[in-house]
Amino acid sequence: QYVIDSYSDKEHMDDLLSVSSLVRLGTVIFVLADVILHAIINPLETFLRSLSTWVDIISFIPVIMTYGFTGNWDPTMEALVETARILPLLRTYRLMTLFTPKTVAYETFRLIWVVTMLVMCCSGVFSVLEPTLVPDFHNGVYFAIITITTVGYGDISPKSNGGKIFICVYILACMISLSVSINSVVDALRLAGWKSERIRKTCYRRVVVFQMGPPNFLALH
Repeated sequence: QYVIDSYSDKEHMDDLLSVSSLVRLGTVIFVLADVILHAIINPLETFLRSLSTWVDIISFIPVIMTYGFTGNWDPTMEALVETARILPLLRTYRLMTLFTPKTVAYETFRLIWVVTMLVMCCSGVFSVLEPTLVPDFHNGVYFAIITITTVGYGDISPKSNGGKIFICVYILACMISLSVSINSVVDALRLAGWKSERIRKTCYRRVVVFQMGPPNFLALH
């Protein structure tokens, strides 16, 4: 909805919001059915220990906040609920099962996933805390990227106390998560190079030419 509010005109706003609501409802039903199916198939201990289970539970927070509470919302709280709708994107973490763990592809995908989640969450939350500075989606993404890369042009900077506190937490989270992810990619590249070198040495055959009188013979080792 944040993207729709940023770029759609008023004439088509209602139609787009209706489509957005239907897509959102379909996503909620799909996620709920998927969680229930995994809870039935897997043993309870395995289900609770799975990272994807807790990612699914976290992704339901905006649904609970939206449909579980009634009454008049404070404008800031309402904006935070709308921002929390981004949490279902965390379920894309399951795509990592398509790759073999500890490989270059796996670690690279995880790095891209971490950066994407950090940027999306920052742009959404910062637009709530500083609506005058970040009035639309692309400005939020722009600010999140120049912050995460430590470029910091200074054209957009937090003014409120809440915005300053959030950016401090965001920068610390980026430093820790990106350091771990980048280090994992480097380790995967180093491991891939070591395996490639080991395979090359294993497959290598030395050809020793020696003479035992006429004729000549070749011995392969």
